Amino acid sequence: IDLAPLVGASLAVMERDARAMRGDTPFLFTNLKSGAGLAQVIDWLTTHLHSAEPRRSMAWDGRLAFEGPAELLVHAHAHHHHA
Repeated sequence: IDLAPLVGASLAVMERDARAMRGDTPFLFTNLKSGAGLAQVIDWLTTHLHSAEPRRSMAWDGRLAFEGPAELLVHAHAHHHHA
């Protein structure tokens, strides 16, 4: 949103389009230069990053770590991959 006035974007059109595309899924306009909306973003992140749901372990490179039995790691099917 910080760039919207500089590129001639209409916040009203952006809001209309976001509502049309997202339906009931929430969205938020922010302006990090003025701080508008920042508290709401922090609240959302804090709530969702500290949820009671267990988090999946991550490998060192950011991929989800496999936590099941090794026999599930077998990868076989009828076709082959071309290199």
